[in-house]
Amino acid sequence: MNSPLGLSRDGYGNFVLEQVAKDAGYAHGVLCHHDTPSRNAKENMMKVGMIASHYPRPSHREEFISRVHRVAEEFRRTPGCLSADYWVSADGDAVISIVQWESEEASAASFAAVQAAGFALDLAYDERESRPREIVRLVAP
Repeated sequence: MNSPLGLSRDGYGNFVLEQVAKDAGYAHGVLCHHDTPSRNAKENMMKVGMIASHYPRPSHREEFISRVHRVAEEFRRTPGCLSADYWVSADGDAVISIVQWESEEASAASFAAVQAAGFALDLAYDERESRPREIVRLVAP
């Protein structure tokens, strides 16, 4: 970047990001891109979330991991889903998914998209699990 040139040419008092970007051959927005989340942090905050813990029997663990992975991908595709991740507990007994949305409407749209994609939301406890799953809905204060 030519920012030292900008300082020597324009002086510290007249040093502006627009000129730094121009000297470097970039648009001003490229330099400010990383500032956007902090300025809009309140707008991007989670309003609704979910933590789902599944306890598959060892013979069904890979099936559950694969299914939760595919559902998380589908959640991430829907507008208003801020994040969708999944984890396996250190002992391997639980598959845990954590999803955050910007609104109740976004949450509902994500679940509708998952069902439309052919993923049955089988929330009932069955023989594949060692104990019933736990689903905790979260809301921002």
